[in-house]
Amino acid sequence: MPAALPAVDQRLSDLRHVERPFTLPAFKSKKEWLARAAHIRRDLRLALGLWPDPPRGDLRPVISARIERGGYSIENVRFESHPGFFVTGNLYRPHPLQAGKRHTPVLLVPHGHWKEGRLVNRGGADDSMPGLCINVALRGGIAFGYDMLGYNDSCQLTHQFGKDDVEKLALWGLSLMGLQTFNSIRVLDYLLGLPEADPERVAVTGASGGGTQTFALTAVDERVRACAPAVMVSGVMQGGCLCENAPGLRVDTTSIEIAALAAPRPQLLISCTGDWTSNTPSQEFPAIRRVYALYGKDAAARIENYHQQAGHQYNRNSREALYGWLGRIWFGITAPEYAQEKPFSVEPLDTLRIFPDRKPPAGTADETSLVAYIKERASAWLEGLRPNGPSSLKRLRAEAGPLLEQVLRARQPAAKEITSKEQPWVSFGLGKPAYAKLTRLWLSRKGQGDLVHGVLALPEKAKQPVPLAILVHNKGTWASVDMVKGEPGELAAALLEKGFAVLALDTFEANALFGKRPRVKHHDLAYNAAPVCCRVQDVLTAIAWAKGQKRFSSVDLAGLAFAGGFTLLARSQAEGVRRTVIDCNGFKGDDEAYFWEAQAVGLRLAGGLPVAAALCAPAPLVLAGTHGNFAAAWAREAYA
Repeated sequence: MPAALPAVDQRLSDLRHVERPFTLPAFKSKKEWLARAAHIRRDLRLALGLWPDPPRGDLRPVISARIERGGYSIENVRFESHPGFFVTGNLYRPHPLQAGKRHTPVLLVPHGHWKEGRLVNRGGADDSMPGLCINVALRGGIAFGYDMLGYNDSCQLTHQFGKDDVEKLALWGLSLMGLQTFNSIRVLDYLLGLPEADPERVAVTGASGGGTQTFALTAVDERVRACAPAVMVSGVMQGGCLCENAPGLRVDTTSIEIAALAAPRPQLLISCTGDWTSNTPSQEFPAIRRVYALYGKDAAARIENYHQQAGHQYNRNSREALYGWLGRIWFGITAPEYAQEKPFSVEPLDTLRIFPDRKPPAGTADETSLVAYIKERASAWLEGLRPNGPSSLKRLRAEAGPLLEQVLRARQPAAKEITSKEQPWVSFGLGKPAYAKLTRLWLSRKGQGDLVHGVLALPEKAKQPVPLAILVHNKGTWASVDMVKGEPGELAAALLEKGFAVLALDTFEANALFGKRPRVKHHDLAYNAAPVCCRVQDVLTAIAWAKGQKRFSSVDLAGLAFAGGFTLLARSQAEGVRRTVIDCNGFKGDDEAYFWEAQAVGLRLAGGLPVAAALCAPAPLVLAGTHGNFAAAWAREAYA
């Protein structure tokens, strides 16, 4: 094997996971970073269920109790992120307020994985989220400490939502982390609806899982003007919980890069010696600061790091670092004494609860009804894109097309990006091949580490250029070529007889001789592309290689048996294919079992195979073996 080709397909062994060490790539220019940032944000929107934008209806806020103390007030608040699905928390406001003036800065406080959640209060020098919120209010800011899903008053779902159905829910862009992040977006909607809230001074802070929520929200919502993720931005541990590992979230990015999306907005990284942020001052902080520096010298000063000798926490030292930072960015106050925490007294916890009995109002959402609502909403959005004329087909291409492209994580490379090698036939058996013009083909995209195997057969007597038929079967080359005898199978032989060249492919995991990718134990789809995405990429790579070969006059594509589905997905993203034949294999277009096997995050949300077929228009397409099950109306309407 030449040095230009990898010895093995690195996708089978080079696996990403929660505790794999990562570093932030170096970016040469602001332009390069902005292009990368746009790509990451698209991935985040998909992974978090924010593409298409979920509807943001009436919040229907309810204040169930109000407490007034010296210099601040506390309100117990609930409002609806989705119909009948509550965000719950405590709103701390400076008192008295000056009504009608948008002069009050705002702080969102998502909590970490403390048993007590937003109500954790372990003493003045230790963790206290109420103490943090009280001190922000005493300094003239609004603070909202709110529940992560399954904690305290957020009791309509557990914090293990979706644990047993991660892949199936991911098809719809549904995940615990996604629901939680949308709740945070609705918190922003609520707080910025307060008449005194200053939209130019909005910040968010949280520790541990709340730190992940902090940088995720900042990355996807520009209304956040500053952020302070605590003890979570790390290159050696990305987050251990479902609420930090939405499928698709970190397939080609990391927590460090997501945190860098805050640039050039002010950011305070809080780290400590006793957890995975121990190297932040020497590694993660300088790396993110280099991204800030791309925006100019002034921007580089907008990211700070507070590091202390302590364990995984949000203790008083960390909180005082936060107060000092907020004083600088909100009020221009630099005096050291401003950061000193003021004494506080936390109310009895039951006083701060919205549902002390953990029972939300009867008839509101539960897990089953919420999932059903989100699926119905997604289906309705998709149905609204159904082509019924030229303008609607254009809209389908503009809205569903980019979404499906992001779902599949695959693109057709340029021919110059592909390294290839043809080898004289070496049989899997013994002896010479029965068919003289049989060669083995290896393809790889430069710098990607992938390796695709195929068998190329050329017609005996035809003069070049000849048409090429690419055959894709879920059993790989064995389905089209007798790999022991070295002779074409029935279909390949018939095509050769008609003057076609034939390329039979071993797409990702199709050939047992090349192995299967192990599945990472925790959060596999959060870190590694779904197998179907790799298979789609292999088909696109083969098409690109073929288009760069002068010996082929045209390229036709056939997806056979169970490979029909992912071949059709690949065809929807391909250019330069003359004709396509897809074996639908009796598959039902809305069959959950097929999509689950495919495991591509957001595949059902993007319309799956019916939309892929529609996107092939107007190039010739045959859908065979439908048995009346395939939802072919989308394709018929698109072609019409």
